[in-house]
Amino acid sequence: MNWIYKLVLGVIFAATAAAAASEDIVIADFEKSYDGWRVEGEAFGSAPCLLARPPWPGPYSGHIGSGWANGFHAPAVAPDGRDAALMGSTFQAGKASVGSLVSPVFEIQKPFINFLIGGVRHEKESVQLWIDNQVVASETGPNSATDIIPRLDWRTWDVRAHKGKKASIRIVADSTSAYLMIDQIIQSDVNYSKETPRRDFSVDKPYLHLPVKQGSRFILLKLSSEGVPSRKFEIQLAENNQKPDFWVYEDLTAYEGKKLTVEADWLPNGTNDLSALLLISRLPGEDNLYKEELRPQLHFSSIRGRLADPVGLVWYDGEYHMFFEHWAYGVGTPVIRSWGHAVSGDLVHWKELPTAIYSDELGTVFSGCGVIDEQNTSGLQTGKKPPMILFYTSAAGSSPASRGNLVSQSMAYSNDRGRRWTKFHGNPVIPNVKGGTRDPKVFWHKPSGRWVMALYLQSATYTILTSPNLLSGTRGSDLKLPGGMENPDFSELPIEGKPSEIKSVFSANGHYYIGSFDGQQFLPEEPLVAMPWNNLYAEQTFFN
Repeated sequence: MNWIYKLVLGVIFAATAAAAASEDIVIADFEKSYDGWRVEGEAFGSAPCLLARPPWPGPYSGHIGSGWANGFHAPAVAPDGRDAALMGSTFQAGKASVGSLVSPVFEIQKPFINFLIGGVRHEKESVQLWIDNQVVASETGPNSATDIIPRLDWRTWDVRAHKGKKASIRIVADSTSAYLMIDQIIQSDVNYSKETPRRDFSVDKPYLHLPVKQGSRFILLKLSSEGVPSRKFEIQLAENNQKPDFWVYEDLTAYEGKKLTVEADWLPNGTNDLSALLLISRLPGEDNLYKEELRPQLHFSSIRGRLADPVGLVWYDGEYHMFFEHWAYGVGTPVIRSWGHAVSGDLVHWKELPTAIYSDELGTVFSGCGVIDEQNTSGLQTGKKPPMILFYTSAAGSSPASRGNLVSQSMAYSNDRGRRWTKFHGNPVIPNVKGGTRDPKVFWHKPSGRWVMALYLQSATYTILTSPNLLSGTRGSDLKLPGGMENPDFSELPIEGKPSEIKSVFSANGHYYIGSFDGQQFLPEEPLVAMPWNNLYAEQTFFN
């Protein structure tokens, strides 16, 4: 029996060694303090940024835990010694400054060093690996200067050639025009930036059941199948060894009878089989849907997830169409969102339809509007009825696929009363105008026979574009709307009792002008009006 004893011992030792080899070594997680790191200058403050919802700029998604090193954030200290960033609205939002963080010396024991990084791509902003008093590897932020929302993503250094050597890491913020964010610096046997967990399904049921664990990292899931546009969305996915806080779902009607591949950009080492995902025939909690004790009954609420701005408001063929910015897979605030969709005959009773628009390689779907192309100026009509067309901002830089693009305006259309949506093959229809220009609002201007689009520029300034066919635009005049911000609304109304006399209304953020529009320029004719309701934001009139 001696050989069996030796064999068993050998197996135990081999398993123990394999477990030890696979265990990651955390160099820094930046959860509560800089833990022995040397702080130089002002850029990173005296402690990590610890906001649940960070000041701008900050990682809206992609970080792990609650803390990260932020080169744009110098935390203020409250009288009782706490970081003022933990005190809600009293935080100091930070300022552009210079400085660095230097790690304690450590030994390179694993083949890869992984870290999460976000921020603007700038030669003076980087995370650096130092060995023998020289930089052997470095990485800058992944975003261009026009990207408007950062997400932290994995980057990896292959350090196999340096195994056994002493090293240190320096995080440098040396510019007042950029920023850098770092989290979770980890030695590992796994290259996190190359890891792509995946699972294949034969779709024979209408829904994909997705378990959510709040507080975990937002991972990027990709659904793909031949002949169907891929879908990408963020979710705080519960792993196969975690108890979910709740479940959400993805409608798979478009994939019925097809092979579906689900891929994740990253999962914690050792939990990469996506086994917690299930195909189901009925929605979770379907029997009690809209009967829940705390669910509003008058105001619209989506079946699952979190909703924001109402967008794309259109009246068409007996239905009010309301689209809305939607985080469909949880209650947090990830970067990557979609447009939800609901219809009503009376603005009280609503039926939620499948997601209308998903984010893509041009960027996250931001706010926008909807129109009915009654005269088929776009040429997109295929049936007897005019197409419904949606315009939205493609917010570049919000996902790895959209980095390097510029913020632009895109279009999607439907020829079946808004039930199925196709993105225009020539997107973006309006290339970048300036920086983060966004939130298109479109109407038909009958006197000039052209479509008119209002866009937010910056600092309560807006621009007007015109088009004969909705497929391109010519920039016209700009205007200021004091007190306005983002989400312009531009429409025409007849004077009461004088239906032939038309006035234009330009509004944003609860402030509006009444004036005249000649097809190129809007001229206010009355003083600016501030609506009496407090906190009115992203208001929009129904088209048609």
